[in-house]
Amino acid sequence: MLKGYVYNRVSTKDQLLGLSVQENACLEYAKHNGIEVSGVFTDKGYSRASDFAERNGLTDLLQNIKRRSVVIVQKLDRIGETFEVAYLEKLLKKRGVSLVSTKNEHETLLQRRMSGILSEIERSELKKRTTKALEEKRNKREKTGGSIPYGYRIGGYKTETRRINSNTVEVKIPLLEAEPKEQFVIQLIKELRLSYSHQKIVNFLQVNYPKPKARWHIKGLQLIIKRENRTINW
Repeated sequence: MLKGYVYNRVSTKDQLLGLSVQENACLEYAKHNGIEVSGVFTDKGYSRASDFAERNGLTDLLQNIKRRSVVIVQKLDRIGETFEVAYLEKLLKKRGVSLVSTKNEHETLLQRRMSGILSEIERSELKKRTTKALEEKRNKREKTGGSIPYGYRIGGYKTETRRINSNTVEVKIPLLEAEPKEQFVIQLIKELRLSYSHQKIVNFLQVNYPKPKARWHIKGLQLIIKRENRTINW
């Protein structure tokens, strides 16, 4: 059976009654279409113009969805503006996940795309806002998803209250701290790249400073250099 995830959003506290309407509509849609609902994620008090990275419910959804599943919303504007819906739809598609609306709005969305409403400028602005929100998390030394970056380790946790599957739970947010031995290697990389190619650096590191569970490769080296060149403090 196809697995599905429900996402609900209301912009202000006086709209909380709308949550049950949204959720019931999505659950009914799932039942009618033979979709097994694996989770319900909710954001309260967020307008559709709010950044994705600020919405704990949407963030939790993106961290928990499985491939070949479907995200169900009552209306596409629960996600955000038109170009934000397209951005999320593209992101989900890369994971093999579909986005559906109980109102069957995708034909309208396609027409809007064809008419040119979704401009490159809008997508660029969304990317900037999302990047800014993630940078603020990094400045607080919060882990923002994915694997632990080379040169760092989990140094502790902070607790935040979030709503998952209609329940309020406390979530531990990992905090990063420098890993001394790997920081030494990063400083060495900075010096070596002034005189040697990336391939020669990779070969040198593989022999002298091998990773415990993986091999050094050019893509990983470039990622470390890019991260360390950021102005934010990791």
